[in-house]
Amino acid sequence: MSNTKIEVSRAVNVGEITLTNVRKLIKQRDTERNHTDPDTPPMIDSKDWPKTMEAVEEYLRQFRGVNDVPLSYVVRIALAPKPVLTDPATNYLTLDEEMIARAPILVPGTAGVIADLEVNGPFTESFMTDRTTAWDKIAVLFQNHEAWTYAKPARRTRNGRAGFFGVYNHFLGPNNVDHMASKAERRLRDVNYHGEKRNWTFENTRVMHMKLSLLFQRDGVPPACIVDGSLEQVKGEFRRKLKEASCRLKQTEPYSPWQNAAEGNIRELKKGAGRKMIKSGSPKKLWDDCLVLESYIRSNTAHDIYMLHGEVPETIMSGETSDISQFFHRSTYRGLTPEEIVNPVDQAAMKSFNESIEVKLGPKASIDDFKDLGIDEPPILDRYEDDDLDGRMPDPPDEELDATPEVGDSYVNTEFADGEVTELTANAIAEAMFAQCDEDGNEYVLFDSFVDFRRDGTALSLADQKVVVKGRPSLRRTTVGWLLCCQWKDGSTSWEKLSDLKESHPVQTAEYAVAQGIDHEPAFNWWVPHVLKKRDSIIAQVKRRSARYLKRTHKWGLEVPQSVDDALAIDKKNGNTFWADAIAKEMKNEEGSAGCRWSCDRCSTNHYLLECCGAETVRIALTLAALNDLEVKVADIMNAYVTAPTEEKIWTILGPEFGDDQGKKAVIVRALYGLKSAGASFRHHLADCMKHLGYTPCLADPDLWMKPEVRPDDGVAYYAYILCYVDDILSIAHNAEDVLRRLDKYFMLKPGSLGDPDIYLGAKLKKMKLPNGVEAWAMSPARYVHQSVKNVEKYLEENLSARWKLPSKAENPFAIGYSPELDDSPELDPSLSSYYQSQIGILRWMVELGRIDMMTEVSMLASHLAMPREGHLEAIFHIYAYLKQKYNSRLAFDPTYPSIDMSDFKECDWKQFYGDVKEAIPPNAPEPRGKDVDLRMFVDSDHAGDKLTRRSRTGFMIFMNTALIDALSKKQATIETSVFGAEFVALKHGMERLRGLRYKLRMMGVSISGPSYIYGDNMSVIHNTQRPESTLKKRATPFATTPLANLLRWGSL
Repeated sequence: MSNTKIEVSRAVNVGEITLTNVRKLIKQRDTERNHTDPDTPPMIDSKDWPKTMEAVEEYLRQFRGVNDVPLSYVVRIALAPKPVLTDPATNYLTLDEEMIARAPILVPGTAGVIADLEVNGPFTESFMTDRTTAWDKIAVLFQNHEAWTYAKPARRTRNGRAGFFGVYNHFLGPNNVDHMASKAERRLRDVNYHGEKRNWTFENTRVMHMKLSLLFQRDGVPPACIVDGSLEQVKGEFRRKLKEASCRLKQTEPYSPWQNAAEGNIRELKKGAGRKMIKSGSPKKLWDDCLVLESYIRSNTAHDIYMLHGEVPETIMSGETSDISQFFHRSTYRGLTPEEIVNPVDQAAMKSFNESIEVKLGPKASIDDFKDLGIDEPPILDRYEDDDLDGRMPDPPDEELDATPEVGDSYVNTEFADGEVTELTANAIAEAMFAQCDEDGNEYVLFDSFVDFRRDGTALSLADQKVVVKGRPSLRRTTVGWLLCCQWKDGSTSWEKLSDLKESHPVQTAEYAVAQGIDHEPAFNWWVPHVLKKRDSIIAQVKRRSARYLKRTHKWGLEVPQSVDDALAIDKKNGNTFWADAIAKEMKNEEGSAGCRWSCDRCSTNHYLLECCGAETVRIALTLAALNDLEVKVADIMNAYVTAPTEEKIWTILGPEFGDDQGKKAVIVRALYGLKSAGASFRHHLADCMKHLGYTPCLADPDLWMKPEVRPDDGVAYYAYILCYVDDILSIAHNAEDVLRRLDKYFMLKPGSLGDPDIYLGAKLKKMKLPNGVEAWAMSPARYVHQSVKNVEKYLEENLSARWKLPSKAENPFAIGYSPELDDSPELDPSLSSYYQSQIGILRWMVELGRIDMMTEVSMLASHLAMPREGHLEAIFHIYAYLKQKYNSRLAFDPTYPSIDMSDFKECDWKQFYGDVKEAIPPNAPEPRGKDVDLRMFVDSDHAGDKLTRRSRTGFMIFMNTALIDALSKKQATIETSVFGAEFVALKHGMERLRGLRYKLRMMGVSISGPSYIYGDNMSVIHNTQRPESTLKKRATPFATTPLANLLRWGSL
């Protein structure tokens, strides 16, 4: 109950009923109605502080002060009462609200005299009493809650107003930095969610353990809590609560904020909110609301994170489907549209509205207001602002004007007279569309998307773009003053120059300019239309050169027939009977066949789940065979696919090759070549046989089958291997021939195919004796190269004799000084483009078979498959001329152990940073058998080797003992400005391949003697890699550093 004195009603006589007494009784009755016992004190809801503080204020409203005014007037926002003249009674819904608004707090004449009246007064005597009464109520509500920390300072003076606003200001007031950061991060729902950690930040270390309890209550107990090295987080009550909740405490390294995912997420959250506020002109007073809105948007946006399983973070954390309907009605501020900007009425209304907003909420946000939030970029100008346009939307130029290049600008439009430089840009567009993938066809780029743009005062206006050069109107071409905000794959953002992005990502930049409606600006209007037109042209050409077109022409350099009649016509044209003999042979082996293979033409050769082991696996197996002194035998399965039952239901009409049965309908019961499930059917059929023979598939390469064996003559334990490449079988064991004869009982092998290796996968395979006396297996593609050169010469003679022929002399794969990226010759027509693509496939297979001497040149030409030119085809012919002169080569897989000078490798102590950690060995790896092996890698880079894009090239070779197992030459995805950065990225690429190779060897049951040894020629990279204390700041380089550091601390490198 309140301390207010209340008069209680009593019974009266009739004689006492006078007007004065009646008025007194009415007053007593109203007093009793207004002083009934208050409801139960409100519950403190930590998840909804706005609602909680409203409930506390409503609770105080139920009590009366000294002057019968509801006690909530003590905690009202306004310190002084509102003037009566500007505060009519119609502004209030109830009498209590009016009493609260008009209740005096200050001694008359003191309102607004001093700034610290909240502390020093002077106050009326009744307010001082009511303030103490309010404290008694507030203390009971908050004393058993974390909010007591912020109300407690008012306990000595029993100041209810100070206690109320102590809690209010912390959780809801303008200085609630700690609360807003926590609220924003809670709404963020851990954007970089990996399913095993939940990040949190704190400012007031005294209540850190209390907020930890609040985290457990709101979102549950995460498996791990990632903190820095502060004592409040690694010791005391905070650590005790983590231990009680079975939450593992993980501590990051000193000065390593990148180890905590929350740091990067909060940084981008602040930067994103700041950019939107500056661009929209939002009042800076609303920064906290904009931060919360930005966090809501990020937490309800899909991210490319595997552990999210396609869901948004909000759904993962709450377990309920995220509701985004509320965001369609929320925004920071909307500027004028292009249609509204020309309307004077709308302009005046918007100006009036802006002025009223500034009066009520303060001036709009500027860059200075966000320095403490990590936003260091200058403000973004409105996209329609231009002093030369007088508030009008600019129109694109009507007349065709020449473009005048600016200094430092290398981009030239197709409309220009200088066609040579024009085509260089087309190459860049084609390469940007095609080359953003790795050797397996997976996307491999750091760039993710554009999120914003800006221009400064140096940007060219449309009025200044038109100039006169030598009496002729022209357009100035420049991108000065324009920057785009890029979002990278790791979620971070940065501002990059338009001139750089136009060269590295021309298609994405042009599409973004059109989407944002800025393609008419002088920095875009001279090149964007050309890029988009060229993009559409390239796509149209690629569609015309589809797989169906390739089926109708050549395969592996040979003309492919589409029917029996076509096959016989080709025989007549070539003057031989190859196709006729092949048909007769297949008809003899099977009770029905067509062509060289009984095939279904509905799917061509697009088989799924083919039984094909990798070329890397073949090299490893041949090296292990020589190392462990094992036999190597090969065989070929007859009619491979048709030995397996089909998994599809399909029928056909028999052709003329079936004689009297022509025209009849037949049900297909075998896995014919061309069926979608043919590869899978044969794989399953062969797998059943292998398992019956006691072999199990290798988990690193399922087309490699292995079985533990013991050599009977000396008792050496090893693994026997069977390598399957469709119907080509290679067996490695002490009794390899016996193994294949057992296989012949289940799959009929071609007569004469079982025996010592001769031709395997197109290469000559034989055993040779090296100069050091060691016997090793060697692979030679000489016969394949010789036949390929012969096919090319025949094609040139029959189709292109008037235009091209092989050069008579070619000492190198490329002509001296030739750069494919600078080739501006005419584009190939669809027929020659298809031929070019087929020849690239043939050359790449030669590289796989051992011709690594032309690996770089073939890789460079392969990057132009999207839009090949006549010069590129001439380069293909030059490579064939080189192969014609130097066709005989052999790659030997020497099992000799290398001599490694350990003094070249400095061992650093990583234990002080990571502890005593070891390399993660797969738990399902088989027991090692046979001799162990050493791994070495030689890595280098060609800095800025691409003369057009300035991208570097990665090159490395990996040796197992002394045998070359793997090699790569590939253009890097990033543009490195220094040799150091290019070398580091190359080292990272090689390390990833080396790590995969270590896994494959372990899953093959091969023991690795120790760490892998990496050789390079850049000592700066080597020293920075070895030292744990080394730090790197460039974007791509830290990406390369982390995996390298992991392998070093594990002892793998």
